[in-house]
Amino acid sequence: MARLAMSGFEMNDILTGNFGQPDGVTGGVAASETTIVRSGLRSVKCDSGAGNAVTNVQVAPAGINTAITSAGTITIYNRWCFYFRDLPSSLVGIGGIVTSINGQVDPVNEAPIRLGIDSAGVLKIASGAVPVSTLCTFNESLVTGVWYRLEVSVTFTIIAATSVNVTINEARLNGVALTIASGSLYNRTWTSATPQAVYSVAAGWNNPPGANKVCYVDDVATNDSSGAQQNSWCGEGKIVLLKPTADNAIGTGWTDSGGATTGLWQSVDNTPPTGIADTTSSAGHQIRNASSSSSNYDATLTTYAAAGIGASDTITVIKPFVSVGAPVATGAKTGSLGITTNPTITNIAFASNSGSLNTFWQGNAPATYPGLGWKWEFGTTTYNPTVTVGTAPVMRVSITGGTAARIAMAESMGAYVEYVPGVPKSLVAPARRQQIRQLTRWY
Repeated sequence: MARLAMSGFEMNDILTGNFGQPDGVTGGVAASETTIVRSGLRSVKCDSGAGNAVTNVQVAPAGINTAITSAGTITIYNRWCFYFRDLPSSLVGIGGIVTSINGQVDPVNEAPIRLGIDSAGVLKIASGAVPVSTLCTFNESLVTGVWYRLEVSVTFTIIAATSVNVTINEARLNGVALTIASGSLYNRTWTSATPQAVYSVAAGWNNPPGANKVCYVDDVATNDSSGAQQNSWCGEGKIVLLKPTADNAIGTGWTDSGGATTGLWQSVDNTPPTGIADTTSSAGHQIRNASSSSSNYDATLTTYAAAGIGASDTITVIKPFVSVGAPVATGAKTGSLGITTNPTITNIAFASNSGSLNTFWQGNAPATYPGLGWKWEFGTTTYNPTVTVGTAPVMRVSITGGTAARIAMAESMGAYVEYVPGVPKSLVAPARRQQIRQLTRWY
């Protein structure tokens, strides 16, 4: 696993409530934000409104929260980036950690457990929903009008048919460990014949913060301790979107939703997606194929440089995705997804968000997005690739089998890219010259 989930909220898709989508799901009166952003073009604005609503964004590998039930030990690392226009009126949770233990939402008022902040900006580990209580107070505090990177690691240890232990290991602010002023980090073991715990990545106002309180969230990520890459702290990272800008190669049978055979990229670059029920009379919503059981559609994506990545920056993660559907289950076409160049990410069969189904069919005929029938599929998460930032990658969605006359559709294609900003050479050279001048004076 390693990198489980990531979002820069660039898809402008946060209000749909469609599980598994690149941007996650939200509650309250959250909205896409284009002015106060940490990276890319968008963040998400969490506004409690006049009704003092819980308002957050939730990004997870499957649905909102993910249950851990298998015996063994796993550590989850969450990263959230926050900008507070307002501080809350009282202690609230802002970063989800544990939603439930052994199926109980609030055992002894100790779940949900969250990274929290109070009215003075002091960071805490908070527990419970109503009322919210303090488990641990840190020495560090936040102020309004500044972007912060907050991270927490939590370890889950399950002994089959016996117990589950939940331990918060550490919390970090801008990469530096928070220090404890009072209380202690959470560590508790619960006995159960069917032990389980559910972790959460919800960010924003996880409890009512007071009326008309606003914060912004960007560049959210979750790692676990498995695998060889991204198996520890998420660390610094900015997330941008590469989306289609041109047709690269149109295989047999592909048209747009209005029947056109060129300019198909304009039907899969929409943010948010605009897929509708299958049609050949309304252009711009999706691409479709009703005549081939083996055909590729290749789209040229935004260059890394155009997305804001510089030559001195380091790309750490690339995650391709596509939203697909089909109007008929019988004879449904199978599909795969990848990137052909810059870098090469070999196509893999659909499956990541559709159980055992590797078809364009989701289980329902597509309706207007985000209605039933559309599903997000993901390519191989790729770490530390070598790319040319000024060259556009080419993304491929493939039909790999099924009845040729059945219809396969795709309504959105793209890739989330995480990068770590570097230090431009123009900024390094003056510092070196200053060091030389100092050495000259000393000697």
